[in-house]
This record gives sequence, structure tokens and C-alpha cells, in this order.
Amino acid sequence: MVRIARKGMTSVSAAGALATVAVAALVWIPAPSPAAEVTAEWVARRMSERETGDDSRIEMAMNLVDSKGRITKRSLFMVRKDFDGADRMLIRFTEPEDIRGTSFLVWEHKGEDDERFLYLPALGRTRRITSSEKTDSFAGTDFTYEDISTREFEDFHYRLLGDSTLASGEACYVLEATPVDESFDYAKSVTLVDKESFLPMSTDYYDSKGRISRRFRLLRKEKIDGIWTMMEMSMA
Repeated sequence: MVRIARKGMTSVSAAGALATVAVAALVWIPAPSPAAEVTAEWVARRMSERETGDDSRIEMAMNLVDSKGRITKRSLFMVRKDFDGADRMLIRFTEPEDIRGTSFLVWEHKGEDDERFLYLPALGRTRRITSSEKTDSFAGTDFTYEDISTREFEDFHYRLLGDSTLASGEACYVLEATPVDESFDYAKSVTLVDKESFLPMSTDYYDSKGRISRRFRLLRKEKIDGIWTMMEMSMA
């Protein structure tokens, strides 16, 4: 299991906030009228295009827990910048020494496959993560390279399974997503999508035999400068 907590986040500047509002106006998705039926595609689109701010810098603490309960601690930071609706994101590990400097760059392209690059300081070189490797483990964790980068809306078929309310009180849509491409390492996922923030509160990933292979949980969220942000999460 891997558990990530975000220790801090820079506030969006006034100029950044104005730019975010301008971008949001271009991709705004109207809510269905009271008489209209909420569709799976509408929920998935709201998740995919929810407001994330114009740019951010986040410091994170990562705990990796093995099958015997032993914990390995890591520190890392992430910087992200929006370029006309396409993100550029860099993740770099800072501690411990054996992984310090290891970096992962995501270069998002609208309407095309994202580019992913991994820098390994021990080898002194950068290598491209190919499409066939996107479901491989990210830095020895339960997250994959695809989990860390952005999923394309068009890569999945969607089905709305109903509604659910969490013990913590959040009302959620239950959204099923089936990959169009059979190269994915799971057959489908079922996500509880918070109706207010459109953050994924939990996601269960199923294999071809209907068994849960991985579980994502959002443990804490926070509104920062008006933007709902995932602050602590786990994958097991």
C-alpha cells in the first residue's frame, strides 16, 4: 500500500486566478436541468474537466507499506502548469538518498497521447515511458504511470450505476468506466464521484475475472483558493 499526504501547496496568485476563470469559461459544462437525466458521460466529463487552477507547487510525503507492515518514507514535490488546457507536470523525489533526484515529467497533448519521461540519476539518463509501459508501477508504488498523469475522456466507455452516500456524508455518483484499449491492466473501474467537488472519493479496479486488483481512497480533501484539492490519498 502507498499513502500520500500533501504537506503544503502554494496559493494561486491573483493573475493565475483570473486566467483560471477565463479558461473555465471556455470549457464550462452546464448542469442538467432538473427534468433532465444525469448521464454517465456528463459525470465523467465533469470529473475530467473540473477546475484545478492555472499552476501549482505541492510538497508531499509518501509512505510505502509492505505486506509485513514495514513503512518506507519518501518525500517529493510536484509542480504543474497549464498551457492552454494542456498540463505540464514534473514530480521529483527529494528523500531518501537512494531515490533523490528521480524525476517524472508528463507533457500533455490535447487530442493526442501524452508524453511521459523518467529521469534516473543513478544512470544519468532520461528515458521515455512508452504507451505499453503506462500501466507499470510508478517508482515501486501501487500507483501506475497512468495514475499519475491524466486519463483521456475518450479512452473509456461509461455507465452510471446509481448513487451512494459515504459515512463521512458526501453524496456521490457511482460511475463505471471500461477501457476502450485492452492494453490496460484492469477490465473496469468503479468510482464514487463526489457530487459537490467531482473528486474521486474512491476507485476500485477490477481484473478480467471480476476481482478487485487495486483500491484508491481519497482520505482528505480541502478547498484551497476556491479549488477542491486532494490532500491525502492511498492506493492498495
